Amino acid sequence: MKPGVVVYREQRVREIALCVRSARIKAGWTQEQVAEHLGYSRAHVNRVEQGSAQLKVAGLELLSDAFEITLTELLERRHGQSGHQEMMSGFKIKCASIRSSRWGTSLS
Repeated sequence: MKPGVVVYREQRVREIALCVRSARIKAGWTQEQVAEHLGYSRAHVNRVEQGSAQLKVAGLELLSDAFEITLTELLERRHGQSGHQEMMSGFKIKCASIRSSRWGTSLS
């Protein structure tokens, strides 16, 4: 896989992790409740929210149903958290670095 694709994939996994955590908190669920609902351990749910593990689409659909939101709303949820903004900023810097080192250009 090309470096830019890997960075994008890692970024998207972290973004989905933030979406899951944000939706869980907004819905008033604990990690234990989510784990029980999905049939996973609380530790696995924690890893999902940290971006070190992923849920399959079926798991994301179960969560969106449980949180009474659409799958699209779950995956596109706006966080309003500074951590999300910092992560996006870091992602842009990584992309710029990859582009400039690979093609000798910058984003500006």
